[in-house]
Amino acid sequence: MRAAYYDASQEMANTEGDVDLIFADRGTFDNYIDDLDDQVQIVSRSTRDGDRAPGKMREGVKFLNAVIYPEQYIVPANFTTPNATEGVAYGIHSSTWKLFTMGGSMNGADATKGFFDSRGPVRLPTQDMFRYEYVLSLGMYCDQLRCNFAVTGGGNP
Repeated sequence: MRAAYYDASQEMANTEGDVDLIFADRGTFDNYIDDLDDQVQIVSRSTRDGDRAPGKMREGVKFLNAVIYPEQYIVPANFTTPNATEGVAYGIHSSTWKLFTMGGSMNGADATKGFFDSRGPVRLPTQDMFRYEYVLSLGMYCDQLRCNFAVTGGGNP
């Protein structure tokens, strides 16, 4: 994982820093913590960079200049390659990930005109009220895939 981390970080030639996030399945994450030999440093939780309540935030562990988090939705058994079924970790260079708006009117007339579409008004049955819906269409893309990595087999003790 260290070699993949350095290779992916070097792809940006350190102009925008190193890989900063790593998401791993529970087995890979636990093996990493077991391998630290009592040098575990839990990243302190903070709301400085967001508005989530501290009790709802996850704690991560430092890995070089990144923070590694356990990710419950990475399920190695869902992968088909033998090595991936033994564990998966994704290294993310977060500055390479972007959001874009897919803009879209339900009728296609305003398909490129912005973030939102609206539906309604629709009268709610048995009530004296109308419902409006605002739809936000977003997508994600990575403009430098070579700056991110995946490592398999990390959950194998």
